[in-house]
Amino acid sequence: MINKHTVPVNLPVSYLRYGGASGASGRPVLLMLHGFRETARDFVARAFDQPEGNFPFEIFAPNAPFPMPARLEGKYVEAYSWYFRDIDRKSVLIPPEVAAEALLALMTDLDLVRREVIIAGFSQGGFFAPYMARLLPRVLGIIAVASGFRPDEYVGIAPCPISVLHGSDDKVISVDLMLEGLQSLRDAGFTAGEVTIIDGMGHTMNPASRPAMGSLIGNLF
Repeated sequence: MINKHTVPVNLPVSYLRYGGASGASGRPVLLMLHGFRETARDFVARAFDQPEGNFPFEIFAPNAPFPMPARLEGKYVEAYSWYFRDIDRKSVLIPPEVAAEALLALMTDLDLVRREVIIAGFSQGGFFAPYMARLLPRVLGIIAVASGFRPDEYVGIAPCPISVLHGSDDKVISVDLMLEGLQSLRDAGFTAGEVTIIDGMGHTMNPASRPAMGSLIGNLF
């Protein structure tokens, strides 16, 4: 029998930050949550051609606290996970709340918590989004990119607009599955944000999805 016990741990968390120069302390924040076994840089590179651009918001893209090194061409590359759910055994080995509390502590240290925030999550990052929405006081909306929804994880969260960017050919999370979860949230009182389906796109983002992402962000800010 495997025994479990919770212990306090200091987790090192790295991050990318754009548009947070001196004098920009009042800007709203685009919190970007990357996918499973990816990095913050992966999501930022998909979403923005030039993240250093002159945006009316600050981009804050943290790496998840749990390393999940991936092997590529015979070498290990940097990658992370927000949590670990064993779908086959229907058990949660690392609950999302652990990463959420760690990220909240980081954002508190950086004086980002009290700002207006849009949460954009790619794949697992989208599923992780409600755990941050529960903790942040000024969430303007959530953008789920190539992701889906578990409506029970939104219970108790102040309703906000939910927007979607999805590929018509996503084989990991189908459009139908995503729309089913989204409808449940709308039935629960969450505002209907914009739903953008990119024709021919799979479980990723492509150049055609970048302007669509910009439009979703602009509609919430």
